[in-house]
Amino acid sequence: MSPRTGIAASMLLWAALLLGGEATAQPPQDQQFVVIFGTDKSALTPEAQSVVRLIAAQARMRHSSAVAVAGYGDGIGDPAQDAALGKARAAAVRRALEAAGVAPAMLKETPPLPPDKAVGIPVHKVTVTLEP
Repeated sequence: MSPRTGIAASMLLWAALLLGGEATAQPPQDQQFVVIFGTDKSALTPEAQSVVRLIAAQARMRHSSAVAVAGYGDGIGDPAQDAALGKARAAAVRRALEAAGVAPAMLKETPPLPPDKAVGIPVHKVTVTLEP
């Protein structure tokens, strides 16, 4: 086999793997998104609305079994008010996901992680996880 043939065969193997060939028999993974909010805000910005539309499109494309939504507060002030802010943010994202075509039965609210376990910034956000 010439070097060119070997390279071509390797490229074809990689293309097959990337396009879902036999060697990609791994189970699907969760996919997580983050929607960011301003301090003491629960309304979606135009940028956040774009992220939500992307999430809805990904949920349809991946044929997700569930879409888990967890809202986080600002991490300051009265803990009860901060928890309510996190719930309001999660509700805003759920409504936007429904408006973007995600079936309400697919949506589930999950509790936010404690700040020391949250990935990235621990506040001012809603995490959305697409489950396989």
